[in-house]
Amino acid sequence: MMPDEALEFSRKDLTVTKKQVKAEMLTSWRNHVLVFDNTPLSRIGEIIEYTYGLKVIFRDNVDATEKLAGTVPCESLEVLLDVLAKSSNLHITREKDTIIIAKQ
Repeated sequence: MMPDEALEFSRKDLTVTKKQVKAEMLTSWRNHVLVFDNTPLSRIGEIIEYTYGLKVIFRDNVDATEKLAGTVPCESLEVLLDVLAKSSNLHITREKDTIIIAKQ
């Protein structure tokens, strides 16, 4: 592998894909922030699932391909969800181990 390359494993179809990345996006969590660079909501949901061990469900009225850009603090799940909700006009609720994301 070369600098700015990463391997991504898909749990859904058990495949490995090599892709070009920005290293700062993959390591930003060490500084307690997540960096999104035109990141689809679906990918952000995967990051939440992996990072916090929760299941994320998108309601039918949510365009999970909508892309976001920016830096979001991730020390607190509540702060992360609040920023996502306000920046994308989303209604986000938590029921036990599940995050439910819907449009307002």
